[in-house]
Amino acid sequence: MAFRLELSDLPPRYRAQAERQLARGKKRGDPMQEAARAAKEGGFDAFTSSLFISPYQKHELMRDVGYRAAEEYGVQFYYQDFRPMFRDGQQRARELGFYMQKYCGCIFSEQERYQKPSRIIP
Repeated sequence: MAFRLELSDLPPRYRAQAERQLARGKKRGDPMQEAARAAKEGGFDAFTSSLFISPYQKHELMRDVGYRAAEEYGVQFYYQDFRPMFRDGQQRARELGFYMQKYCGCIFSEQERYQKPSRIIP
């Protein structure tokens, strides 16, 4: 099942940004495809994604997409489920004073972080 986002689905603030990017010819490809292509062009043995530490991602889907990209570009895809290390990694990052973004950076999470959850009061 493919998901297709239309410009009309975006809030006005993001729609205008997307329209400007499209007008300039900027279009972001699939991140796994881009990583596989960059690995191949850079002469690397393999590629992976830092998202495999997140308990909020669809690992099976990302893993499958990674393996397909690897096959297409003729480079190895490295998958490991790093989720068990998620909380320890966050704690260590805090201890080291690393910047910790409160959202993944995609347009949907950017929008969600400003939305207030609705409450149903009985």
